[in-house]
Amino acid sequence: MSQQKVRTIGARQVADRLDAAGVSRRVVFDIETAAHDRAAAWVPAVSAPGSYRDPVKIAAYVDRKRQELLDRAALDPDLGRIVAIGWWDEATGRTLSAIAKTERQERYLLRKWWTVAARAILVGYNCVAFDLPYLLRRSDYLGVPVARSFDLHPYRTRGDVVDLMIALSFGGILQRRSLSFHADRRALTGPADPITGADVPAAVLANDWSAVKKHVKRDVVITLKLARAVGVVPPLRRQQKGGRRATDSND
Repeated sequence: MSQQKVRTIGARQVADRLDAAGVSRRVVFDIETAAHDRAAAWVPAVSAPGSYRDPVKIAAYVDRKRQELLDRAALDPDLGRIVAIGWWDEATGRTLSAIAKTERQERYLLRKWWTVAARAILVGYNCVAFDLPYLLRRSDYLGVPVARSFDLHPYRTRGDVVDLMIALSFGGILQRRSLSFHADRRALTGPADPITGADVPAAVLANDWSAVKKHVKRDVVITLKLARAVGVVPPLRRQQKGGRRATDSND
């Protein structure tokens, strides 16, 4: 991909998308997920390879593979659920986050989220492959209407979504790296975070919802800083009226 093409992920192209879509703001977002309480009942049947003959080894193989599926249930929208959503709204400059301790709260949170996401350019990290499909699937299961459609084809340019992972890998030409890699590489810092994304399911089981909320908010802050660094979101103005330095709010 040429340098000229690379620059199309920047602020000018996003501004053109805003105009073309008839919207006036960007929303940077992230979600956190955990295994559904009923995940064990929904794990697909597992069969051992045909070369296995020993019943004990067959049973051990099935148990091991089934446990592997359960261990990854948080990453599967058919076996998991959304436990937190965080977002920064360009219209307000505020970074907010909300948790969902129960499926009923998840339904309410999804309804709130789609109100926030309506008529906005959505900016995320790996959001085309993970966050948006997860949000759509859970909304489908919980009967939450989605008042917009998305083209989530991984190799198609879309006007209403900016996935920074796709952009920074130039559509997969370069290695796709984690958000934490780019944060470290560019020295982007955020609020203190007691856990990592991989720790979220355990934090949910431990009822440590404060840690979950802090983590999703930090990921949004880092994603926003990365979006600013590559020109997807405009930089902060140096001063507001009255000479005060402009900052994003983390209310």
